[in-house]
Amino acid sequence: MEQEIKQFILYLQLDKRLSPNSVVSYERDVHILSRFLYDNKVTHWRDVQAFHLNKYVYQLKVEQKKSSTIARYISSTNVFFQYLQRQGVIVNNPVALITPPKAENKEPNIISVETANQLLQMPDETTVIGKRDKAMLELLYASGLKVSELVGLDVVDIKLELGFVQCTTNYQQKERIVPIGKHALNALTMYIQQSREHFISERNAGDALFLNHLGTRLTRQGCWKIFKRYAEKIGCADVITPNTLRQSVAAHMLAKGADITMVQEMLGHDTVATTLKYLPVSPTRLRENYEQSHPRA
Repeated sequence: MEQEIKQFILYLQLDKRLSPNSVVSYERDVHILSRFLYDNKVTHWRDVQAFHLNKYVYQLKVEQKKSSTIARYISSTNVFFQYLQRQGVIVNNPVALITPPKAENKEPNIISVETANQLLQMPDETTVIGKRDKAMLELLYASGLKVSELVGLDVVDIKLELGFVQCTTNYQQKERIVPIGKHALNALTMYIQQSREHFISERNAGDALFLNHLGTRLTRQGCWKIFKRYAEKIGCADVITPNTLRQSVAAHMLAKGADITMVQEMLGHDTVATTLKYLPVSPTRLRENYEQSHPRA
C-alpha cells in the first residue's frame, strides 16, 4: 500500500504540479487513512469497501475532528482513489458511496481599514530590514497575494513603471497580473534601490525579490514570523495573519464598490462564489439595492 502512496505523491508533484504545501497535505491525509486501514486488517487498496470508509469517518468523529477537517480527509481520499482507479489498481471508487459531513460556514476574518493602516506603519523605514518589511506588508495589502506567491516573486515580476505585479498561481504556470497602488510602489522602489543589496550574499538565490539575512529567498515561514512580530506590536497577534490581510483586501475593495469579477481575478479565485463571501451587506445597502432593483419596491 505504501508503494501506491509514493507513486501518488510523484503524480501530484510531476503531473499535477501542485504546490509543496498541497502535496504534503495530501500525503499526510492518505497516510492517516492507510494507518486506519492497517489497524483494521486491510492490506490492499482493492479490498477497501464503503463500510471501511464509513467506519473511518465515524472514528474521526469520535476523535472530535471538525466537520471541515473530515471533509478534507474524504476529499483527499477521493482524489487518491480516483488516481488508483485510473491506474487500474482498483475497479470501483468506494468514496463515491460516502457522504462527507457538511462543513461549517466560517466567516472570513476581516480587520478594519484603520487596523490595516496601523499594521503597515509598524516597520522602521530608516533601517534596511524595515524597508524590506514595509515593502512586504504594503505589497500584501495592495495586491492580496498569498504568502506563497509573495515569497515566490522575483525582482523582474515587479513592474514599477507600469504599476503592477506579475505572479504565478499554485505552481501551475497560471499567471495573473495584479495592479498595485502608489504606497506599495513607493515602498518597493525604496526597498529595491536602497535596501535589497544589503541582503545579497554569495548564497543569494538568484533574482528573488525578498531576501532573508542569509541572502537567500525569504521562506513562507520567515514571512509569517515577520508578520507576527508586527501584529504583536499593535496587539493583534491572535487575530491577524497574512491571510487575514488578503481577506481584508477583498472586503475593503468590495465595500468601496469594486466590481466583484475584478476582485475575483485580482485574488486568483477559481469561482466568483469564493469572492462573494467577502461582500459586506449592511441593512442600508440591502435596502438601497432592493429599492433600485425590485419591480414592486
